[in-house]
Amino acid sequence: MLRLPDKCILNQAALSPSFIGWQPQPGEWILLNTDSAAKGDPDSVGAGGVFKGSNGKWILGYVEEVGVCTSIRVELGAILRGLKWTGEKNVSKL
Repeated sequence: MLRLPDKCILNQAALSPSFIGWQPQPGEWILLNTDSAAKGDPDSVGAGGVFKGSNGKWILGYVEEVGVCTSIRVELGAILRGLKWTGEKNVSKL
């Protein structure tokens, strides 16, 4: 069980699970989700992304080892890679 220092004020409502989800959008939209992982800031990082269609089905995914970088730079790089792909494929509804 998680132990918090005595001086912490804990909002009990924040401990209850919240379920979030994705709802399909009308039309031919493509959803891009990106994320990155780092050992430290800066340190070795990797990034990736997933494209899904408006029906929620997987279209394409990508992942790459970036090297040593800051977390914000790699997050933005993952988004940029996804935007480049959509530009190459003439995707207009992202």
